[in-house]
Amino acid sequence: MTINRTTLLDLPLPVTGTESGTWGDVTNNGLTEYLDIAIAGMVSLTSSDFTTGALTIATTEGNSSGTNIANSSAQYATLKVSSLAANSTITAPSSARAYRVINADATYTLTVKASGQTGVTFQPGTTGIVAFNGTDYEIVGVVGPASATDNAVVRFDGTTGQIVQNSVVTIADSTGDISGVGTLNATTADLTNIEVTNLKAKDGTAAGSIADSTGVITITNAPVVSALTASQAVFTTSGKALVSNAITGTGNVVMSNTPTLVTPVLGTPTSGTLTNCTGLPISTGVSGLGANVATFLATPSSANLASAVSDETGSGSLVFNTAPSFATSITLNAQAPVRFADSDSSNYVAFQAPATVASNITWTLPNADGTSNQVLTTNGSGTLSWSTPAGGATIGQALAFSIIFGL
Repeated sequence: MTINRTTLLDLPLPVTGTESGTWGDVTNNGLTEYLDIAIAGMVSLTSSDFTTGALTIATTEGNSSGTNIANSSAQYATLKVSSLAANSTITAPSSARAYRVINADATYTLTVKASGQTGVTFQPGTTGIVAFNGTDYEIVGVVGPASATDNAVVRFDGTTGQIVQNSVVTIADSTGDISGVGTLNATTADLTNIEVTNLKAKDGTAAGSIADSTGVITITNAPVVSALTASQAVFTTSGKALVSNAITGTGNVVMSNTPTLVTPVLGTPTSGTLTNCTGLPISTGVSGLGANVATFLATPSSANLASAVSDETGSGSLVFNTAPSFATSITLNAQAPVRFADSDSSNYVAFQAPATVASNITWTLPNADGTSNQVLTTNGSGTLSWSTPAGGATIGQALAFSIIFGL
C-alpha cells in the first residue's frame, strides 16, 4: 500500500496503480472526512480534554480502517472551549495553518501558541482568528467579545490594537447623551463656551449657583466631602487639597498669638520655654526626679534631705561650716587629720592618728586650765589631767611627753 501525504493537512495522495480495492476507503476516511473538518469542522473542548490546563493538538491520518479523527486532531478549522477548570493553553503544530478560536468559558482564559512560544491569549467570552507566522501564532484582524451592549463605546484591551472589549460608557442614538462615565482625566479642557448658572443634583434638586458678574459660587447646602472623616478638623495640604485631622478636647479654635487655653492637656511637647509659667506642682508636674527629691523640694528639712540622697554617712540635722554643733562623735577615717588653720588660713597645725591602733582609745580632757609649766598626764584609763613633772621637766620635755601620748 503506497500513500503519500500533503504537507499541511496530512491528506492522503494514493500513488497511481496502488490501493486496489481500498482506494475508496482511503479517500473517504483520509481525505473527505478531513476536508470536512478542515473547512467547516469545530471541535468542542472542555477541562476533561486538558491535562493540568494544557493540550497539544497534532495532525492525525485516516486510512482504509478509519478516520482516526480525535478531539486532539490539529486539522479542525475551529477550536471552541468551555467549562474550563483553569486558565488553559493549546499548543498547535508549528506549520502554516489558521484557526477560528472561540473561548466560550465565562471565567478562564485560553492561549493558543506554537511550541516554546507565547501565542495569543483570549479572554473569557472572546473570539478571533489566529494564524502561524513562521514562529508563533498571532491574531488575524480584531478580536472582540462574544456579545456587546448596544451603543457601548468600544475600547482596546492590551497594546496590540487587535483586541477590543465592551465598555460601560454608552452614547444614546437620538440625543448623543453620554452615560456611564467615571472620572474624567484631561491635561487641558476648553470650557469657553460652556455656561453654567444653576447647579442641580441629578434629580433636579437645586445645589447652588454661579454669579454672572463675579463668578462667585454659592452652595445651597453645606458641602459634604466624602473623603473627609466626620467630626475631625479640616486642613489643606501643600497641594491645597482638603484633608482631615483628628482633634482632641473641646471649646474654641486656638490661634497662634496670645491664646488662652482652658484646662489643656499638653501631652509631651518637643520643646518649650516656661520662663513666665507659675503654679507647676513639683510632686506631679516634674518627671525624672530621684526618690524623695520632690518631697525635699516641697519641704526642705534635714530629714527629707537625708531621704533624698543615697550615699550619706551619719544622721541628724544638716550641718553648715559656721559654728556647727554636733550631737554625737565624729569619726575621721584613714588617718585623716584634724587641722587648725592660722589667721589667714594659709597654714595649719594638725593632729593625726597613728597608722595602727590596737583598740579604741578615748582621752578625756581636764575641766580647767593647769598652772604654768604643768603637763597633761594620763591615769592609764583615758582620763587626762594637769600635773607638775617630777624633778622639774623642761618645756621641751613637756612637749615631747604630750606628743608621745598623742595630745
